[in-house]
Amino acid sequence: MKMEEIASTRQSLKRENGTNFEVRYAIVAEKETAGRFECEHYGVKVETEFGEQALFRDVTTSRSRIEELYSLLHRNGVTPITTYDVLEDWL
Repeated sequence: MKMEEIASTRQSLKRENGTNFEVRYAIVAEKETAGRFECEHYGVKVETEFGEQALFRDVTTSRSRIEELYSLLHRNGVTPITTYDVLEDWL
């Protein structure tokens, strides 16, 4: 299955020492085909400008649910390090 990003946004966050850094949030999708049927699986990716990354594939098959999660991550300034904890609570 080929993964593609279908939405993304960036946000500038502030470190404890006062410096800014950028975080990028993305919805990723993969299509799975079985005979005549096709299903799309969605996940999220959170990455910083320093190369830190959290990627969670196959979180849901619901576009509206993954958009909820994507919005939650962005709205709360979640970083790659804390993405797993937020995802675990969200599920």
